[in-house]
This record gives sequence, structure tokens and C-alpha cells, in this order.
Amino acid sequence: MKRTPPHTVVGDGVRFPSGIDPGGGEIGVAHSREVSKRAILVSLSEAENGGIRVNLDDVVRGDPNGASWNLEAIVTGKVYSKSTFKDMSMSDAELAAFGHYILGRLKAFKTCGEI
Repeated sequence: MKRTPPHTVVGDGVRFPSGIDPGGGEIGVAHSREVSKRAILVSLSEAENGGIRVNLDDVVRGDPNGASWNLEAIVTGKVYSKSTFKDMSMSDAELAAFGHYILGRLKAFKTCGEI
């Protein structure tokens, strides 16, 4: 049996796990905040095997307002089948590990005084 986590549909069919507010507020509403010096860029690309690659890269703020960012380092990536990515059918443990990795990376930036 295929397990599908509960999701909340927001705007253009974007689905987030229920109970998670990805923007820390209403989606699509700008929040005034100081822009950090370092960030993690999460992007997608086509994988050689026809799957979807989720890329994680370190970026450095390119201007004081955060309007541009420069690649600092290619960090890691993971390839998913198109169906796994489309259905978001990764295990809860894998999704948790992904979030843990991102937060750990941001914590390292903070600890080094880069945020």
C-alpha cells in the first residue's frame, strides 16, 4: 500500500505537509528582515537517468540587499524518480533528514558568524 502524507494545498497546487508553514507567515506576503551573508540554494535539474535531481548549494550574498547571490560551493544533491518527486512519496525519515541537513548547514553558518 502506498502511503501518502497529508498535505495542505497552497496557491498553484503547491503542497506542503500539513502543520508546516513554510514561510513563517502568510504565503506570498513579504516580510521585512535583515538579509544574511550566506544561504543555501535548493534547486532542481534533470538527472542523466531521466529523474529529478534536488541540488543543495552554498551561496554568498552578492549585494547588500540580497538581490543577487553568488555560488560559493556545490554541496550535495539527490536524484529521485520523476514519480517519487511528483507524488512526494519519500519516506518521513528521508524528508526529516533533508530538513535536518539544511538546518544543520544554516546553524554552521550562524556559528561561524556568517549569518
